[in-house]
Amino acid sequence: MSVKTPKIQVDEILDWLSADGETEPSEKAWPTESLPKQPDSSAALPSEDTLEDLHDPQRIPIRVGHRETVSLPEHGIHQLLARFSTDAERSTLHGSIRQVVANQLTLELGQSVVELPTLEDQDSLLVSLTIALDDLSLEGPLQVVATSGTPFLILGRDLLAGQVVVDPSTAWVKSKR
Repeated sequence: MSVKTPKIQVDEILDWLSADGETEPSEKAWPTESLPKQPDSSAALPSEDTLEDLHDPQRIPIRVGHRETVSLPEHGIHQLLARFSTDAERSTLHGSIRQVVANQLTLELGQSVVELPTLEDQDSLLVSLTIALDDLSLEGPLQVVATSGTPFLILGRDLLAGQVVVDPSTAWVKSKR
């Protein structure tokens, strides 16, 4: 007994296909952008000065490892462990909190004790910091997390976006351990 396969019906939504499955040219052509003119192969290559002008550190993200040591230059703190985390939405500062009084936070970061003005965002305690790594400077609010032990930072997407590219397979790209 032979079985006949039904003829495939063309969906009206797929109006660019004909009944035999071939594409039909559209009555309205898609708008196209004109391609940029190809440079003349006989043109001179850019000079080194021109290439240096093209390298704008604000425009090109730098590569960092998933772990680095950073500084808080305004507070004289160096070699603070930081984890660059693209899966963290918000950046956090982990340290031992000594005291919180009237929008002022006293925080112990290793051997240093710093006083920072606080900001409040819903139920979170935030501090505004400048973080330095090599020639990179990141500024913004960090959520404070009370911990005991070694202080550290988790730098999330709120500070990293557009400024760094994190290499998850490598640590200590820009800093020494």
